Amino acid sequence: MSNRAMTMLVALGIITVGLFTFGQIQAQEPPSKILIKGQIVNGTNGEQIKEGLQVFLVSNDPLDTGRIETNTKSGGMFHFETLSPKTGTELGISVQYQGALYGSLVNIVEGKAEPVTLTIHEASGREELIVGTSTSLLLARVDRSTQTLWALEIVKLVNNSNLTYVPGPEPMKLIRFGLPPKATGLTVDTDLIGADVLQVDRGFAITASVPPGNHEVMYAYNFPYNDTELDLTKSLPYGADELRILIPEDLASLGSTSGETEQVTIGDTLYQLISKRDLVRGEKFSFQVQRLPKAGIVDNINQQFNSISLQYAAVIVLGLVMTSILFLPLPPGMLIPLTKIIQKISPPVPGYSMKWQHSKFDMRKEKSS
Repeated sequence: MSNRAMTMLVALGIITVGLFTFGQIQAQEPPSKILIKGQIVNGTNGEQIKEGLQVFLVSNDPLDTGRIETNTKSGGMFHFETLSPKTGTELGISVQYQGALYGSLVNIVEGKAEPVTLTIHEASGREELIVGTSTSLLLARVDRSTQTLWALEIVKLVNNSNLTYVPGPEPMKLIRFGLPPKATGLTVDTDLIGADVLQVDRGFAITASVPPGNHEVMYAYNFPYNDTELDLTKSLPYGADELRILIPEDLASLGSTSGETEQVTIGDTLYQLISKRDLVRGEKFSFQVQRLPKAGIVDNINQQFNSISLQYAAVIVLGLVMTSILFLPLPPGMLIPLTKIIQKISPPVPGYSMKWQHSKFDMRKEKSS
């Protein structure tokens, strides 16, 4: 083949590739956009929202660090036009009103956003708006070698008014929860928006506001014991229609002079249950954990050489168990909302750890070393 023919062949190849690439570029469509419309309404008095209330569009995409802002128009109406979210990305609308944070997810169907209605409420600093409906305490695990108890609690609260409780700056105005002495490893989960956790005397507090409706706070922790019997006191700052304390029979036993003590079989596991109803605001309930195992000589030796701090992911399992609470049809006087209990609490999950992030459980797989 002559040099001239070779040159023409190469040039033809370059032109062909260029045309193919240009065709691809021409075929690419611009990023699609999505229109989000909505309305902010006042659930306290029904009055129309004034113009100028700030509304934010937020995303759960960790790479999207910004947020889009607009203001309400007449009648509390607003709209956003933004790029369509990537698969797995959620969009949400948030508003701050009279010190309370409100939010709602944007429901996207077939590439179109459904209208969003976000209800806000007038604020109040009256703590009596918050009422406890139930408190459930599961003593789920005993570590004999370290003489440590692992616990999970679920507290259900209700605000039956048409006002949002907004805590003041004083610690006693925050939503408070008690913990046993020397409790550590606290992990908190709640459906309350914008909840930060603060340590307070004999427990912790969350800074969130409490809008009308039912709410739940779940928290896990561990605490030490010194003897085979441990006296504990449960504080109920918001009262409770019912208090339930549960422990597997093969771990230890429970005792109380004021609550009803029962043995219940759930699944294939026998549990001891203490329950009490109609606890008033600020009441304290005392009980005992008995037959706790004591560390032996071998345990003490192993503990001295064991400097590895284990992070237990089992509380995730406990959370799934406790949040499946439903009421069983039991004889009168035995109202037990624990119908699904995993036969044995799962051991630590190798390679996993729990970390704190925005008041949510965040179970992440650790990188192998």
